Amino acid sequence: MRTKKYKVYPDSCVLISWITGEKRLNHEMDGVLDCFDKVLKGEILLVILRNTMFEEVELRTLESADKFRKLMMRKGIELPSVDLRVERLAAELRKYYSDNGPKELTEKDSLHLAAAIHYKVDAFYTFDEGKKGGISLLSLSGNVAGYHLLICRPPFNQTRLNL
Repeated sequence: MRTKKYKVYPDSCVLISWITGEKRLNHEMDGVLDCFDKVLKGEILLVILRNTMFEEVELRTLESADKFRKLMMRKGIELPSVDLRVERLAAELRKYYSDNGPKELTEKDSLHLAAAIHYKVDAFYTFDEGKKGGISLLSLSGNVAGYHLLICRPPFNQTRLNL
């Protein structure tokens, strides 16, 4: 019997932090590293919206471009393109937050959230607290315009701290 893999949609900030080896506070990078370790071990399936990720991921060095390219070729990565269903759901989410606040969703955030909802991921990983003036994606966890979606920082294994 095949067991269902845990499906995760990483926000672009999580993907970029892994590619660039960012330094982050409060063990956030440990969560990113744990997530990608589990992808490499086949324990997690990543869903990454092809169109938006390639536009958003800034590949400043050949090394980061190569790391991103190798990740995209691995098993355990789903790369759906934006389609009409995701676009309609994204528009619905933008309208909901435009009408009901507290702030509006950006087009990119609405596409990421719509894809995560549409492809029925188990979790949406992000660091987005709305510090750049937008809505905090973390604050939407559990209820994104009436759709259930767990939104959280990438969790980390406590044993990583002992390494």
